[in-house]
Amino acid sequence: MFNQIDLFTSALGLQNPWKVMDVTFDTIESRLYIYITRIKGSKVNCPVCGKECAVHDSKKRTWRHLNFFQYKAFIHCKIPRCNCVEHGVKQVTVPWTREGSGFTLLFEAFVMTLVRNMPVNAVAKMIGVYSDRLWRIIDHYVAVAYESIDFSSITNIGIDKTSSKRGHNYITIFVDLGESKVLFATEEKGASTIKSFKSALEKHDGAVSSIKNISCDMSPTFISGAKTNFPSMVYLVCANLKFNSPIAFA
Repeated sequence: MFNQIDLFTSALGLQNPWKVMDVTFDTIESRLYIYITRIKGSKVNCPVCGKECAVHDSKKRTWRHLNFFQYKAFIHCKIPRCNCVEHGVKQVTVPWTREGSGFTLLFEAFVMTLVRNMPVNAVAKMIGVYSDRLWRIIDHYVAVAYESIDFSSITNIGIDKTSSKRGHNYITIFVDLGESKVLFATEEKGASTIKSFKSALEKHDGAVSSIKNISCDMSPTFISGAKTNFPSMVYLVCANLKFNSPIAFA
C-alpha cells in the first residue's frame, strides 16, 4: 500500500536516483511543498559526456509545479554539481525540469497549452505568474519548434509590414500563401528583410529556386529585394493600395 511519499514519487514519475523525501502543506500561504532528494551514494553523470563523476557540491533550487487542486505547488531539491575530468564542474540534469527554468516541464506544458487559446496576460493572471516569465517559456519552445520547421515545400510567399505606432517600430512578416501560416518575422522593413528571409529559408531546407510567386505591396524596396534575392520567381504580385488592384510583374 502506498504511503504519502510513495504516492508523490509515483505521481511525479521519479525513478532512481530521485525520490520524494517529504511533502508539506503551508496552511497560511495555502501552498504545497514537495521535497525531492537524491538517493545517498548514487552516481551522477556529466550532462555533456554522460560519464560517471564525483559530486562536487549541491545547490538548493525551487520550481513551480502544477497546482495541487486549487493550491500552488512547488518542488524543492538540492541539485548536485559533478566534477567531470574532461568538462569540469557541471550541474547535473534532472528529469522534471529543463536547464535554467524555474518551472517544471509539466507546468510549462500546461502554460503552452493555455497560450494557444488565451492572451498571455490572461494566462498570467489566472495562474499567478508574471507575464514576462511566461514569455520566456514561450520564447524557448517557439525557438525549439522553429529549428525543426521544414521549408522545402514552400513555393508561394506573401510579404507585409506593420508597425505598433504610426511610422515607428516596423515588423515585416513572411507567410506561406499555400498553408496560410507565418514563416518568418523580422524587425524593420525594406529589401534587407527579404535577404534575411532568404537566409532563413535556406537554413530550413528551402530552395531559392523553388519560390515562384511573391505577393507584397508596391514598396520599391520590397520589389527590388524580391527580384534580387529570388531571381527565378515567375510572378511578383503587388497590391496597389491607391487603386485597390493587383499589378503583376513577370
